[in-house]
Amino acid sequence: MVYLRIVHKNLGNYSKAEILLIESLKFYRKYHSKNYRGIAWDLESLGNTYIISGKYEKARELIEESLKILKEHFLENHVARTWSLGYLANACAGLGDYTKAKDLLEEVLIIYKKYLSKYYFWDGKN
Repeated sequence: MVYLRIVHKNLGNYSKAEILLIESLKFYRKYHSKNYRGIAWDLESLGNTYIISGKYEKARELIEESLKILKEHFLENHVARTWSLGYLANACAGLGDYTKAKDLLEEVLIIYKKYLSKYYFWDGKN
């Protein structure tokens, strides 16, 4: 359902994307409650959909819930956290908290430099 949400988002059907993500989240919580990454992914995807729709406070709440799940079940600097941190930065910027958004993006950069530099080349110029 997350991928179908992407199609609807790209078509500008944000309300349909929201409905699909809410249904997907209910499904994960009911039938796959131990799939923490799936639940966290749906929360951050729904949060991103709310960002696009200008619902920054709702987005912030969902993305913070996603980060809480990731923190409980993955390493603090797990690369999966970077997506949620980036979305949270966007929500904070939308709410006018630019300092918090900057701090979150700096945290993302630290994680990328520390863990992805082994696998990807990035010299900061591209």
